[in-house]
Amino acid sequence: MVILILITLVLFSGCQNEVVEIIDPPNDQVITPNSVVADLVQRTSLKDGSEDNILDKASCISLVLPVTVIVNGLEITVNSVSDFRFLEKILDELDEKNDVLDLIFPVTVILSDYTELTLQNEDELEALKDQCTEGGDDEDIECVDFKYPLTCSVYDTENQLSDVVTITNDKELHDLFEYFDDSKLCSFNFPVTLVLAGGDEIVISNNDELEDILKNAIGDCDEDDDNDYNDDDVDDRDFRAILIDGKWEITYFFDDKDETNSFRGFVFTFDENGNVWASNNARTVEGKWSSYGDDGILELELNFGMGSPFDEIQDDWHVIEFDKTIIKLKDVSGGDGSTEYLTFERPTNDNPGGENPSISNVIVEGLWMVAKYTEGDLDKTQNYNGFQLDFSPEGEVVANNANNEVKGTWSSFSDGETDHFIMDFGEVIPFDELNEDWEIVEFTENRIEFKHVSGGDGSIDKLVLERYNNNPGGNTDLTLSEVILEGEWIVASYLENEMNMTDDFQGYTLNFEANGTVIASKDNQTIEGSWSEVMDNGVRKFVMDFGEMIPFDEFNEDWEIISYNETRLELKNVSGGDGSIDKLVFERK
Repeated sequence: MVILILITLVLFSGCQNEVVEIIDPPNDQVITPNSVVADLVQRTSLKDGSEDNILDKASCISLVLPVTVIVNGLEITVNSVSDFRFLEKILDELDEKNDVLDLIFPVTVILSDYTELTLQNEDELEALKDQCTEGGDDEDIECVDFKYPLTCSVYDTENQLSDVVTITNDKELHDLFEYFDDSKLCSFNFPVTLVLAGGDEIVISNNDELEDILKNAIGDCDEDDDNDYNDDDVDDRDFRAILIDGKWEITYFFDDKDETNSFRGFVFTFDENGNVWASNNARTVEGKWSSYGDDGILELELNFGMGSPFDEIQDDWHVIEFDKTIIKLKDVSGGDGSTEYLTFERPTNDNPGGENPSISNVIVEGLWMVAKYTEGDLDKTQNYNGFQLDFSPEGEVVANNANNEVKGTWSSFSDGETDHFIMDFGEVIPFDELNEDWEIVEFTENRIEFKHVSGGDGSIDKLVLERYNNNPGGNTDLTLSEVILEGEWIVASYLENEMNMTDDFQGYTLNFEANGTVIASKDNQTIEGSWSEVMDNGVRKFVMDFGEMIPFDEFNEDWEIISYNETRLELKNVSGGDGSIDKLVFERK
C-alpha cells in the first residue's frame, strides 16, 4: 500500500511547479507512524538523566551545568561531569549521607524528551522527581545506542516533499520521531551501526534486525536508574541470584585473629527483598543485606544491628570472588587500615560448623532442672526446686513448676576462645539471678556445667543443669509436681530397713501445697513441713523436712523417686551410714 501511494504521487507530480523524483524505498525499510520500530527508536533516543543523580537523585531529568550546591556548609560549583567524582568523594567522607547536599535555585533541567524547564525551588524539583521510575523500569532504552552520524530519508505525503536528513545525536533523532505523524514516512539509509552497553558494535541492514536488537536491549544491562548519590553501579545480577539461592555458612572470619568459631552452627539465608536470617538450633537473628557498586567494585552490605557476634560482620564488604559454592569478601578498616576477611560457603552437612553436637543441639531436647546453683560460697539451689526448664530452638526458655511460669530468652555463641551461654529472665525472682553471660565449662547429653566470674570481687558463680528424667518407671505424662498437688494423700507403706513402721502414720492425711508446704492432719492435730523436688547428680529426688515433729521427722530425707502416677508415689532412701534402704509409698486418699 505504501509503495502504491508513492507511485501514485510520482505519476501526479507533473502538475506541480517543481518535479521531485521519489525513489521508492524497499518495503522492509519504511518506518510508518505508530509502528513498533518507530516506538523503539523514540525510546532509545530519550535523554537518560541518571548521569547526574549525585546532584538531583532523579533518573528522568538532567540539570544544565553549571550549578551551585552546598555540601555540609561548603559551597561548590559543579561545572562539568568530571566534577561529579570530586563531589562524590566529599560525600563519601561524611558520616551522614542523607540530605547533606542542597541545590542553589533557580536551576534549569532537561526532561527525557529534551524539554527544558527553569525551576525556582525545591518543591518544583520534587514534583518532577516524583514522576521518575526507580530501578530501570522507566520508558527509555539505555542498553543500546545509535552510532552517529546516520541518515534518514523522509517523505511528507501531505505536501509531497521528500528530504534526506543527517542525524548527529539522540536529540535530533528524538525530535524527528516526536513529530512523526500519519502524513510522514521514513526510511533509514542502511547499513546502520548500533553500540551495545558493553561497547560491542552491531551493523544492521533492515528494520527487522533493528526491531529485534532494540527489543532485546530492554533491561539487558544495569541502567543505573536508582535515584542515589553513587553513579558507579556494577552489574550484580549474577551475584544476587547465587546469594539468594540456598543456604550459606561462614567458614572463615578474620579480624586481627581467626574468629570463625563465633559463627559455628549458624546457617544464613538471603531473600530477594534484602532480608537475611542467621539461624542455629537456639535462635534466629534477622538482618538486612544489599549489593551495589562502589568505584566499579561489587560490594555486599550486611546489617544485623549490634547483637554479638553479628555486629562483627556488619560492614560494606568488597566481593573478591564468588561462584555457586563460595563467596569471598574483604574489608579494609577506615581506622587503622587493617584488613578483615569473610568467607561464605555452602553447608557441608546437617550440622554445619562441626560434627559433634553443640550445646544448642543438646539443650533444646527435653526438660532440664537446676541441679546446683552457687553464688560464691552461698548455695541457692533450693530456690529453683520443683522448676523444669524448657529451652526452645527459637531462643525462648520457660521455667515451670506446679503453680508458676517464668519466661525468658537464651542464646549461645563462641568468641573464638570461650563458649558462652546467655540467659535473661528480666526481673523475675529468683530467675533474675541467672541473667548472666555464662561460660560453658563442659556439657554432655544429660548435664551442663556453667560458671561466671563476677566483674566486681572476682567471685565465681556456678550453675549446673541436669536433664529432667520425667517419671522413671511411671505411666503418666504429668510431672510429679502436677500429681502431688492434687487431692489428699496417705502413707500407704513405710519400711525403715525392712522394719514396717506404717502404723505410726495411720489416720494421717497429707496435703502438698504449691508454695512448698506440706501439712499432715489427724483429728485436731496438724504437723507442718516443707517439700521440694530437686536433681542430685542426675537423680531426681523428693525432699521433705518436718523438723523434729514426731513421727514425721522420719521423713526428713532426700528421697529418690522410684515411680509415680496419678494415685501413687514410690520413694526410697539409701542410708549414708550402713547402706540400709528405707522405702516410702504415698497413695491418693
